[in-house]
Amino acid sequence: MPDSVLVLGFAFLLFLFAMLLTEVLAGEDSGSGLLSSVMVSLMGYVLYWVVLAVTGFSARLTPVIACIMACGSILTVLMVAAFVVLSPILGRYAQYEYINK
Repeated sequence: MPDSVLVLGFAFLLFLFAMLLTEVLAGEDSGSGLLSSVMVSLMGYVLYWVVLAVTGFSARLTPVIACIMACGSILTVLMVAAFVVLSPILGRYAQYEYINK
């Protein structure tokens, strides 16, 4: 069951939910943040595949990717929740535009 495509599909849906939640609630104006997040994630998955292939565990690729995707998505949702909760307290200092100046 852990190496099931169903688990990978659920992790992917959780990943999409986290990315969309970040775009909606974090208030980024352009879609470039979403695109860069997806590209970095894909590069990370390829790196993990290379490590698994070199060490001889390439059969474990599906559960590893599902775990990384699901755990990263949960952490992303928690960070967005903290951002939303702290925004009224921090005011303009919590805004994306202020941080990137």
